[in-house]
Amino acid sequence: VQSILYSVSNVIIQSAVNSLGTNNVAAWAAYGKVDGLFWMMINALGIAATTFVGQNYGAQKYDRIKDGVRMGVILSILIHIPLSAIEIFGGKRIASLMVTDPSVLELCRQYLLIVGIFVFFLGFLMVFRNCIQGMGNTWIPMLSGGLEVISRLIFGYWLGRHSFMGIAAAEASAWISVSIMLGSSFFILFRKVLRTQTPENTTDTKNIRTIS
Repeated sequence: VQSILYSVSNVIIQSAVNSLGTNNVAAWAAYGKVDGLFWMMINALGIAATTFVGQNYGAQKYDRIKDGVRMGVILSILIHIPLSAIEIFGGKRIASLMVTDPSVLELCRQYLLIVGIFVFFLGFLMVFRNCIQGMGNTWIPMLSGGLEVISRLIFGYWLGRHSFMGIAAAEASAWISVSIMLGSSFFILFRKVLRTQTPENTTDTKNIRTIS
């Protein structure tokens, strides 16, 4: 369901792009190729977060989950610093590998500029979403997909119908809203897990006493 909702949100953005003309469609297609390269990196981090959190959640080593999430956020920032710089300062050069029309190149540059500024929120989104999945909760990630659809529908209609830059702003707005929702949900869920933890159901060696 989450994957379906993600596809629906992309259809919403695509329909808004189509209404802006052929140059905008060409710029959107070029951006999609660039985004595919960067997506693989952050997706790999998300998969690693799911595995790490899932293993430690099963072992009830909750301190390691907290450390893992912190490290995931730090790694996400470190990964996106160079990627953001490339999108902000080299977007036009990257797009020139796929298109040559000056007007399309300028649209790509503008789009990658906005996306490059806010792409950090996409990293946070992926880390928290996959950590929640690793803790065995599938409802919250699914609902985040619904929020992404709603955000892109609202902001895509409100901003995207005016310009291609509005499409980029709608994309960034969806990332921001969903990352805030998932980050808040993770900390609430994690605190709930800690409250239900008792000495009898934890395997933390700090709480084990040797009785002679």
